[in-house]
Amino acid sequence: MADNATIVEQLLIIIEELRAREDADGGDVFDDIVTVSEAASIANITAETMRKWAQDFALGRLYAGSLWLVSRRRLLRHIEKRYGLPAMLQAASRDKKHQRSVSVQGCFPVSARFGR
Repeated sequence: MADNATIVEQLLIIIEELRAREDADGGDVFDDIVTVSEAASIANITAETMRKWAQDFALGRLYAGSLWLVSRRRLLRHIEKRYGLPAMLQAASRDKKHQRSVSVQGCFPVSARFGR
């Protein structure tokens, strides 16, 4: 297992690679990256299936031997190609709900959320 410094170093390399390959739409590279569990939620599949998709369909990359990062844009394109536009729109809707949920949860300090 890699130590934390090695993982951070690998992630910095990944970020630079992603910036170099950014799509023509000019989106922020950090807005495109999601974890396997987030991607699975967007696609409405299990995390294990998402890991398989990430590998089989080049939707993401494995880092430090255990951390999968998935491209949100590639995932949505894959869903549209495989299941059609209605399925992709449903996935995009789940993604938007997830993004709003995460941003609302982050609005309050931990002490406020737990009544301390």
